[in-house]
Amino acid sequence: MTSKVLVPLDGSKLGELALPWAACLARHQAASIVLAQALPWTVLPYDGAMGGYVPPDYYEEVLSAQRDGAMAYLEGLRAELSSQALKVEVVVQEGAPGTVILNLADELGVDTIVMSTRGRGGLTRAVLGSVALEIVQNALLPVLLVRADSEAAPRTPSFDRLLVPLDGSLLAERALDVAVHVASPDSTLTLVRVEGAPPQTNDDNRPSSGPDAGVDESRRPATEYLDRIAQTQVPGTLHARTDVRLGVPPDQILAAASAHNADVIVMATHGRTGPARWWLGSVTDSVARRADRPVLLVSARALVARVAESYCVGDVMTRQPVTVLDTEPLSVVLRKLLRWRVSGLPVITSQGQLVGFVSEDELIGWHDTVVGELARQAGPGPDEYVRRLRAPVASVMTSPTPAIDEQAPLARATRLLRERRTDRLAVTREGNLVGILTGTDILKAMAARLQAASSGENPSD
Repeated sequence: MTSKVLVPLDGSKLGELALPWAACLARHQAASIVLAQALPWTVLPYDGAMGGYVPPDYYEEVLSAQRDGAMAYLEGLRAELSSQALKVEVVVQEGAPGTVILNLADELGVDTIVMSTRGRGGLTRAVLGSVALEIVQNALLPVLLVRADSEAAPRTPSFDRLLVPLDGSLLAERALDVAVHVASPDSTLTLVRVEGAPPQTNDDNRPSSGPDAGVDESRRPATEYLDRIAQTQVPGTLHARTDVRLGVPPDQILAAASAHNADVIVMATHGRTGPARWWLGSVTDSVARRADRPVLLVSARALVARVAESYCVGDVMTRQPVTVLDTEPLSVVLRKLLRWRVSGLPVITSQGQLVGFVSEDELIGWHDTVVGELARQAGPGPDEYVRRLRAPVASVMTSPTPAIDEQAPLARATRLLRERRTDRLAVTREGNLVGILTGTDILKAMAARLQAASSGENPSD
């Protein structure tokens, strides 16, 4: 399966600091890179005597100029990355940045989002505020936040030394799975756990942080826990270290990252145990805001999706769907809808490129419009309605159509179906239509998984 790394950009140099990390991850994962820029909808004031807004034609000209500028900017970056033997594609879409990025991640089957945490537009706030917060909370995949601080020298991208804070929760341990997945061969994973400092005594001057020469009773349970995780969940191809610290969790996690010279900190966004719960906005937020190195955040939603997913879209889709060419007339669409008893058809070019979707709704809307126009004519000809049915389907189709990459996890497809309020998604491979995914396909996959899980059970249970 081909992996994809999505990089949201805003046109700023600070935003581009995420690119070297995305390139490093792409090389290690044999992945392609998707450079994306969202163009937020803007309201342009009209400087007229009565106030108001710009005319629609002028507004479209402004949007077109913005699209052209964004595309030229991304194409320049694509050329630079392509010269490094990386496969890169570019996407420009209008809409709220958070929504655009999340939709693209779902539709393109992205594995990781790599983004700068400062820059122009929606990313000017502190780490985990605004767009970054929305993406981390809602993405069904890990998000690598690269601190874009113009005053600090950029770190050399590497995934050789990873620091994974663990709080004893299963959620935090699942983040370790992600760390193992992104780690380079022969990497070192440092597992760190922070315990609250015990009451101060006068009989011992031992330091309150860092690995001690001897393990006292207050650290023994945490040490045994980390040793067990290192032995059972870290593959033998990687090196594991453990570090038990006493003190304030964010302070000690950052101190451990510095002491072990970690390239990346890998954290779950919340846990469920301990006196100080780890949740987005407390420990995780503090570490991400203050860290001088990238932080790979894995939300609870992403972890649950990772565990629950057993199929990708291509495994369960309906292959060889009925389609219509963009040059075919509406009369052909009408016949195909009736013959195959479907509510809609994907529209493709002669080369198989998906360009839109036409459904019963579009045809009924077209019918109402045409009937209204003919009613306003003095004497419409008897064949006028049929003549209009010869118009190409491209004149009424919906574009862009809801679509998803064949390699996307099935969980992302179900979310798109619900959010778009549609009963089917076009499935693509590099933009070409390869199938259709419906609710029935998903139900069949659910039933197959249930049957596989229960095949070894006693029928009398």
